[in-house]
Amino acid sequence: MSRKLSFTGLFNSYCVWRQFAFLCFSVLVFSSVMPQAVSAITINEYPVPTAGSNPFRIAAGSDCNLWFTEYDSNKIGKITTAGDVTEYPIPTASSQPRAIIPGPDGNIWFTEYNGNNIGKITTAGVITEYAVPTANSQPRAIAPGPDGNLWFTEYNGNNIGKITTAGVITEYPIPTANSQPGSIRKGFDKNLWFVEQNGNKIGKITTAGVITEYPIPFVDCSNPGDCNPITAVRVADGNIWFTVQGTNGNWIGRITMAGIITEFPIPTGSSKPGGIAAGPDGNVWFTEQNGNNIGQVVINASLGKLSISKIGSGTGVVESSPSRVICDASGCACPAFFPLNSVVGLAATPSVGGSIFSGWSGDADCSDGVVTQSLDISCTATFDLCPGQPALINLTGYDSVGLAYAGAAASGDTIKVTASNQQESIDFNSDKSIILRGGYNCAFATEVSYTIVTGSLTVSSGDVEVENIAIY
Repeated sequence: MSRKLSFTGLFNSYCVWRQFAFLCFSVLVFSSVMPQAVSAITINEYPVPTAGSNPFRIAAGSDCNLWFTEYDSNKIGKITTAGDVTEYPIPTASSQPRAIIPGPDGNIWFTEYNGNNIGKITTAGVITEYAVPTANSQPRAIAPGPDGNLWFTEYNGNNIGKITTAGVITEYPIPTANSQPGSIRKGFDKNLWFVEQNGNKIGKITTAGVITEYPIPFVDCSNPGDCNPITAVRVADGNIWFTVQGTNGNWIGRITMAGIITEFPIPTGSSKPGGIAAGPDGNVWFTEQNGNNIGQVVINASLGKLSISKIGSGTGVVESSPSRVICDASGCACPAFFPLNSVVGLAATPSVGGSIFSGWSGDADCSDGVVTQSLDISCTATFDLCPGQPALINLTGYDSVGLAYAGAAASGDTIKVTASNQQESIDFNSDKSIILRGGYNCAFATEVSYTIVTGSLTVSSGDVEVENIAIY
């Protein structure tokens, strides 16, 4: 029997034929918005209703409100951008909620340092707790992983933990004993990076759980706790930056995705650098707890800003190449910085379950998913929600591409697929001549972008012509 597969109309795609499976990788583009300079700054303060609550960490939620932990009052707080505060008691008493982040499932996730739990709170305020298997592990920091899970550090348990959005926890021991892992961040290499405060190391863990440690290479970091790396942040230059404040530490560190560490001494002696953040100017900002200063590391004066906005009734994720932008499924905007005149491609992946990617808008350079970085670029991706079936033959709808192929006539039929994310492996295994055409809007009337198939496409028999399909 014949086997034939032809592709047309792919958007910026790289394709590989492998054992009768055609694997294609696509690139898309997102939007950038540069805020206008302001001549004055106003600081507003909003009191937390519970006195002495010790509000500890804060993060933007998928509902675009701000969510924070109340370390001493054992609550999770929510504050709108208008300043309205709501508090939600945590079921476990004296749990000491610490770190808090938005999760890939649209909920807010937090650590309970004393309660030994990972907590989840919906945007409606419903809290669920998941016990960490290691007793008294002191879960400290938490970060979203590139695999759709949440990753956290166990300060006393000496583990890196992974929790799925269903609440299943897996623990991975750190090779260095009593390393006291603290801050953890997702790197641009799609691994997780963390600091070992007592181990004087920076650690990396893959989503498969493989840990690599990088000792801080300076002679004054030879003993446990000498350098004490505290907090890490992912910065727009593609590296991880961290503060060092131990006995011999008074500097800002940078580690590349290849594990190369560079130190930058702070001018003020014994400044005790603590928190660190990526600034909207593309530079690194940090606090000096003893120095009584706010510090800035100027990275590159010739960076342009690419801000990504998402609109529409659906949801999706955006990533860039080179890797700087990783926008989750929330509706909030996310900026990134790239060298001027560099070429940036952005990939938009709609969420599974009915969302489609409907295309780009914004600045003119955004329309094809590839931009040449200037000082200020704004692109917008539209994700729409299609309540109907994702595949169509003539007037008959199907729940998947595979079911549509099974229902196709002997030859000549065209399977239309919405510009959605289909998670399936498809085997074309009968002697039919079929056209598989992706990228349609919800009404199957217009091709708006392309379809992503997360899986494989195998041609065992017959002829298949594929258009506007990207296979991961």
